[in-house]
Amino acid sequence: MIKLILVEDERATREGLLKHTPWNQIGIDRVEDARNGVEALEKAEWLEPDIILTDVSMPRMDGIQLATRLREKYPQCKIIFLSGYSDKEYLKSAIKLNALNYIEKPIDENELIVTLSKAVVQYKSERDQKAKDDRMQDQVRRNTDLVRQKLAVELIKSDVDPAELRGTFEDAGVEYRADRYYTTAVVKFNWNRALTHNEKESCRSLLSSKIYSILGELADWFVAGFLDSELYLVHFKERIQAVQHWEGKLNVLREKIMAESEGNFAATIGVGLPVYGLVGLKNSFNLAMKAIQMQFYEGVNTIIFSNGLSARESGNPLPDDAFLAAFGEYLGGDKRKEALLLLNDYYSGLAASKVSDNGMIRNRYLKLLFDLHSMAKKRGIRLTDEEDLYGYLWRSISGMDTLEKIHLYLVDQVEVFFKLVEDKEAYGRNVYEIMKFIQHQYPNQKLSVKLIAESQNFSESYLCTFFKKITGKTLNDYITEVRIEKSKELLKDRNLKIYEIAKKVGYDNENYFAKVFRKYENASPSEFRERFFL
Repeated sequence: MIKLILVEDERATREGLLKHTPWNQIGIDRVEDARNGVEALEKAEWLEPDIILTDVSMPRMDGIQLATRLREKYPQCKIIFLSGYSDKEYLKSAIKLNALNYIEKPIDENELIVTLSKAVVQYKSERDQKAKDDRMQDQVRRNTDLVRQKLAVELIKSDVDPAELRGTFEDAGVEYRADRYYTTAVVKFNWNRALTHNEKESCRSLLSSKIYSILGELADWFVAGFLDSELYLVHFKERIQAVQHWEGKLNVLREKIMAESEGNFAATIGVGLPVYGLVGLKNSFNLAMKAIQMQFYEGVNTIIFSNGLSARESGNPLPDDAFLAAFGEYLGGDKRKEALLLLNDYYSGLAASKVSDNGMIRNRYLKLLFDLHSMAKKRGIRLTDEEDLYGYLWRSISGMDTLEKIHLYLVDQVEVFFKLVEDKEAYGRNVYEIMKFIQHQYPNQKLSVKLIAESQNFSESYLCTFFKKITGKTLNDYITEVRIEKSKELLKDRNLKIYEIAKKVGYDNENYFAKVFRKYENASPSEFRERFFL
């Protein structure tokens, strides 16, 4: 779309040009008009014009001043001047502003059309060339990024000879210097689990150039690139240590990366120790990876320096038989406080020991979760409807990137367990009272859900839902079962007539009673009496 602003203070001239110029035939898609330079500048803010057709002599701001301002902001904009004055000073200014043409008034329509057509052709040609140049530059950048990424990965291989990579350094546009101190940092991307593979790849592609740009603001020399979908390598020609200067710089890196997140990931940076010479970058990388592993304890969105890591593997992080027995006892004995204290002590011990084998820790928590669900089943409650319990629990914790998240998940499940136990016991007492009321009131022909609800201070809808959820049967079904069982006892007395028994169990209609009885016992009351109570 080609956009033009017509700037003319004379109303008749402005309206005449708007009405009679064949804009669409020339190739101009949108035309806005302005009465002076100030108004034109305001419109240019949102229109971003490609062509300016402006009078030279105007109040408030003349055409030369307007064109000067627009040229600064929109250098590709084509400028055409209109004037009724053959003033050499204006012509000089037009030449300096690289104006496309200078049309004198009165305006010759053919000259205007030719000049505008030339402006459209020139603008399109320059636009297309710029797009082509941008594509070429983008391709060069992409190729350079691939070379830099390849170089970053090559430098951490055990058998690498940096001297053999001189050509790669040149292709990447990076100076080769072996006699310097270097430090490797690793950025770990903790991706949102809801992202698809393609969404991750798209995000990673955009991040690659942005991170390189950020790094360029922080360091004079670096080689960087993705190692895999989660890890981004950065080799600095610096002796990076846990000091305020570098911690501040890396914080800037982390914050700017996170500014691009849009909720798609969290980022943790692990920093290795400085090494002398490129050949030692493998060691710095290994230490950076050990630092990254500590995000399991330190948390995500952090910076972890390897020289700040204390000795690991202290203490015994594994829950022994006594621990597991105590956990089971507390769950089975309704000892909520004791169970949570036990888990918190275990968590504190793990957090202090910082065992590097995260997989082992996950397996231990998986065992605790499995035991919890097993105890829940024994006590007649369910924490999940998933049939593949082991797979469900493993999926739940395998995507959690810190010990704290896994621990809080277990604690939450324990809290849910005890809440369900409490609810079940409370429900049990309520159900007992409801059943007792029905067993006492069954002879009452007016016994109804409403009467029962009023006796228990429940709403009718809640009572029905609650009773069905706990017992698996409706209230009316239970009332009928009680009445049928009581009638079977009364049938033993052969002196009682069937209609008398019906009334004694709450039915005022003998035929309806017989129909309900047959549905439950597959026999009429008389047949049942003859069969069982001769």
